[in-house]
Amino acid sequence: TEIASFKASVGVGVNMLVTMATMFAAGWFVTKNYLSAGSTDVLPIVGGLAGAAGAMLLETWLFVIRTARVDSKTNKQQQKRRDASRRNRAEETAFSDLSRVHDHYD
Repeated sequence: TEIASFKASVGVGVNMLVTMATMFAAGWFVTKNYLSAGSTDVLPIVGGLAGAAGAMLLETWLFVIRTARVDSKTNKQQQKRRDASRRNRAEETAFSDLSRVHDHYD
């Protein structure tokens, strides 16, 4: 399970790096070609950084949503286990009480 957790963590990290690099390139390209940045490279770099920052905010938001869903699912599973355990204990108690009554009348 540790290897699976490590792979998942590396996958999330690589996904964020690739997304940021892609959005930097897209922001640079759009700013350079469509906003008439001219001969200067400052505005395209700012556009690329804005794209990368936007991608990081989006990835962070998606990560929070995904984590909340996993936590909710885990809590539901734990609650089901607790409820099942309580039912089993109650059934065992009821069975032992009935067996004592049966033994008393035999």
